[in-house]
Amino acid sequence: MSELMIELLTEYVAHGEEYELAKRRQLTLLSAGTEMGTEGMANWTRESLHERT
Repeated sequence: MSELMIELLTEYVAHGEEYELAKRRQLTLLSAGTEMGTEGMANWTRESLHERT
């Protein structure tokens, strides 16, 4: 293989590994959830959010 081909394949594999690490990190954050201060209960209704004043 040429040096260029080896370099391109190395970069491709490294990018794939970085992508998988980032994906796992984000999925972990999503599964943990984010505290929004509502204790799991919405204190509003759809109608009140879309109310015209």
